Amino acid sequence: MHTHYGFIFIGGGLSSLLAAYTWLKQGYNKPILIIEQSEKLCGNHTWSFNKTDILPEAWHILEPIINASWTKYEVKFPKINRILNIPYHSITSENLALRIQKLCSENPLLNIIIGQKATLIQQGNTHLSPIVLTEYKQEYTADWVIQATGAFQNYKDTAYQKFLGLEVMLENDINLEYPTIMDATVPQKDGFRFMYVLPFEPKRLLIEDTYYSLNSNLDTQQLYSEINTYAQNKGWIIQKIIRQEKGI
Repeated sequence: MHTHYGFIFIGGGLSSLLAAYTWLKQGYNKPILIIEQSEKLCGNHTWSFNKTDILPEAWHILEPIINASWTKYEVKFPKINRILNIPYHSITSENLALRIQKLCSENPLLNIIIGQKATLIQQGNTHLSPIVLTEYKQEYTADWVIQATGAFQNYKDTAYQKFLGLEVMLENDINLEYPTIMDATVPQKDGFRFMYVLPFEPKRLLIEDTYYSLNSNLDTQQLYSEINTYAQNKGWIIQKIIRQEKGI
């Protein structure tokens, strides 16, 4: 374990792990430290994107960690539906974490600490490196420290994207060909609301109830019910819930 790093990331989520993964794959030659306060990297999320979101020269970085891909997707509104012939891809927390842990075992420049909270205790200047302190009083310095623990909460005009997603196994085989990334035909409440559906397998889906809202309230039990109602209206019978993910 080093004591001085080129970069220290406070937070082991998507942005910090992808940055570290990319830089080391491209030959960055200074040690990198990632400090994550929970007991595992990446949390429990599914991240999705259009292929057109990614620069062609960066594609080789993301391609090995993609879990699922589709050639197109659909959006639905009360007065119009549209199918967009744009490739769509998903990455899961589990797959990204496994890739990073493999890279960590192969590359001594990547160091990871999990299960410890960290703070930046001193801003650096041209003569003094920033200092990061963990809750067990371990101290590290770096050329750069990146705070990657989520959005700041001190903005006056803040709105929220909040969601509950259930990955489910169905009783019936529905063979959806492509995702619905926004179904806004559902009843509108608590801001702008839409359902999101990723068909991983003929019987395995991620169904997510999402809100763009002015408040951060998330009633998990109510959203469970909303997702079940949405599935029933589609004729999908949920056999079991594999996992859940939520965020605000």
